[in-house]
Amino acid sequence: MIWNNTMIQLSNISLLTAADTDLLPFPILAVLLILGGFAFFKSSVALAILLLILAGIWFYFWYKENEKRKEGAILTIRMNSGHNLHFSFEDKAFLLKVVGVLENIIIDGGDNSQTTIDIKGCNIIDSDLFSNINT
Repeated sequence: MIWNNTMIQLSNISLLTAADTDLLPFPILAVLLILGGFAFFKSSVALAILLLILAGIWFYFWYKENEKRKEGAILTIRMNSGHNLHFSFEDKAFLLKVVGVLENIIIDGGDNSQTTIDIKGCNIIDSDLFSNINT
């Protein structure tokens, strides 16, 4: 397996896991901004509105990022040496196909297979093993 000038031998893999991406925690500080915004309405309406707008923007980006993370997943490869490699996937279904391809390559012993996996493009190229996977 080769990427970015790094190569690992698939026979040195002790564990492959596919897990959901962790969600960002609820932004409690944004709630404090809202409370602060309401508290400042009597003394400074402009500051109150600014705090409410900032809290709204914060909640919006928190929500959008969590929605994106719900669609993705992480592939973790644990090596026999104990080192872990993590690959982020934007599409869970594609990750499961990749795990199947890697599983077949490991089971078949590699046999000089030339399989290219494009994580960003969600594409598996030149893979005879891919046809053996139940999708």
